Amino acid sequence: MAVARDQFRRVAERYAKSRAHSDKRFLSRIVAFAQPRKGERVLDVATGPGFVGVEFAKKGVEVVGTDITREMLSHAKELRKRNGVQVEFVLAEASHQPFRDETFDIAVSRLAFHHVKEPAKAVESMRSLVKPGGKIVVADLVVSEDDGVADFHNGFERFRDPSHVRTLKLTEWKTIFRDLGLRLERVGLSKVRLEVVEWANRAGFPEDRIRELVHMLETAPVKAKRSLSVFHRNGLLFFLNTRAILVGTRQQQPPVRTALAAARGMTKK
Repeated sequence: MAVARDQFRRVAERYAKSRAHSDKRFLSRIVAFAQPRKGERVLDVATGPGFVGVEFAKKGVEVVGTDITREMLSHAKELRKRNGVQVEFVLAEASHQPFRDETFDIAVSRLAFHHVKEPAKAVESMRSLVKPGGKIVVADLVVSEDDGVADFHNGFERFRDPSHVRTLKLTEWKTIFRDLGLRLERVGLSKVRLEVVEWANRAGFPEDRIRELVHMLETAPVKAKRSLSVFHRNGLLFFLNTRAILVGTRQQQPPVRTALAAARGMTKK
């Protein structure tokens, strides 16, 4: 967590200006999947510069956004002011939210959990914070189901950004939802095109080492290059990342197993 906190303190302004993170189509799709109703309470976990929280607030819902860095929250407050909406921003870690259980109707997190060591624990926290019948919405990158491709992809991401822990496969996300007793209501996939140099700069990657990052992608295994749709255009190198949106509903009854217990091969009493 300390690595992620230090990283995002350093690059907060870059993320606040990032076109990939302020992508209106993706933001609108997340809100549409969540189907918020006026008067509901929404928790935006790891809000970053506040893009998701502000988008929900435009729908007339009460929104609280949390993040681990004051720098990100400072940019989120500026975004709130520019859009003329009401969003409360709170300093907090993804897995340790300072709210009572069953406080919210929807808990959402976008493009954050590949930076979290125990994403299942974070989702379990979100599950506790929503009311029975409430929704959990996770929007994050996903990697190929092929182990070799997934390992390369995660290594490539980690080389660019040391706060990257691991991007999960879609099947792994589905397992987390299932083991937490969340009824999976909807799954959507989309692609985002990334130009390597801009992508590296956004994470504060050393400019004198960008060539190493480019070389790593250009010499990637064939299956990895095909999976990432690597291509050159106008002298620039591009690839495609896959983003998933998963929507789960908290059931009335508690789950028989939690994802954390499943990971340890244990069953709750």
